[in-house]
Amino acid sequence: IEGALTLLEGPLRQAGVTPLVTVPPEPIHVIARPIELEQVFVNLLRNAIEALMEGGQGGEPALAITVTPGDERVEIAITDRGPGLSEQALAQLFVPSSTSKPKGLGLGLVISQDMIVSFGGTLNATSAPGAGASFIITLERAAA
Repeated sequence: IEGALTLLEGPLRQAGVTPLVTVPPEPIHVIARPIELEQVFVNLLRNAIEALMEGGQGGEPALAITVTPGDERVEIAITDRGPGLSEQALAQLFVPSSTSKPKGLGLGLVISQDMIVSFGGTLNATSAPGAGASFIITLERAAA
């Protein structure tokens, strides 16, 4: 998460967004390849920044990252207060070449989901028009 936020420091500053990051005080380890997991975070955070720049709902935090450890799995939620997604857009999020972006290829979320699944995890999304969006990654917890 720290690496992704460092990579996106410029876009975050340009958007005027300071993410609220909520993580447990002790380190949490998950089963994943670090570089690929960082790339997933970069993709999801970049999408959130773009959504906020399209027109956010106001209020704080505009962007939140929350890590919630369980006994066997860890949930990582990236939530924005952007314009949200229609039911149709939400249903097509993980379909190759399906995009709501004028210059998008429709592959970022598909590749991100494939990476997370390759780790034995899941990537899901919830949203409603006008209510922002949440992307939830669930990964298996690893021994320290």
